[in-house]
Amino acid sequence: MILLTTYHLSHGYRRFSLLHRHTYREILKDITLNLHSGESVALIGQSGSGKSTFARTLCGLEVPAMGEVVFRGRTTKQMNQRQKHEMHRHIQMVFQDSVSAVNPRKTIRDIIAEPLRHLADMDKHHQEQRITELLLSLDLKPEDMDKRPAQMSGGQLQRVCIARALALQPELVILDEALSNLDLVLQIQLIDLLKEIQRKTGTAWLLVTHDLRIAQRFCDRIMVMDNGQIVEECHTGDTPHFQHPASIRLKEAILPPLPTMVTQS
Repeated sequence: MILLTTYHLSHGYRRFSLLHRHTYREILKDITLNLHSGESVALIGQSGSGKSTFARTLCGLEVPAMGEVVFRGRTTKQMNQRQKHEMHRHIQMVFQDSVSAVNPRKTIRDIIAEPLRHLADMDKHHQEQRITELLLSLDLKPEDMDKRPAQMSGGQLQRVCIARALALQPELVILDEALSNLDLVLQIQLIDLLKEIQRKTGTAWLLVTHDLRIAQRFCDRIMVMDNGQIVEECHTGDTPHFQHPASIRLKEAILPPLPTMVTQS
């Protein structure tokens, strides 16, 4: 089932200057694609290709200059305030820098409970149950609830951010370079956890990354972005046969494939 669609999506920014005319820089150019329920898709490309701008546009943080974003068969331009609120509940985003994404004065309990307090009709008892469930699903401990961000490692804090994104049982979670700051072992462990969560809940993942290895291990489908456009798409069941120059550059730049198993001591 198609969850989210974009039609001829274009977006950019105006540059303002006291000495020169206003200029417009186009970031996204005529993007049309479908994301399906329960699938994992990678959006890969070099820095500056437009990946993060596209991700922010999908979840409503940016309003496209042209084109449409369609969620559950309804365009965002047609949505009333309640419908937009519902869309934001079902599309969540996790950013690369977990430290700046959380309030350092809050406990882990408060950080994960934030969407539950504001967007869910849930009393404190059920909030506590949901937070415990989320922590366990991401290999964290219930006693971590009383810690503050500074007491968590980088990998643990990124899991907290993912737990917060999953709190409302969204249909789509966008991971904007959310695995890039982790070391190899943590990347593999977290990918395996996210796959298991997907198997149990049917959550769809959109992984924004520049690392083809992560995309091939985690995702069912890879879309390559270059200069604000989707230039190539392939499935990861077989070895991808890239043809576009931007895809070939990414393939040539990667390190050896991620190992299939990690032995824990």
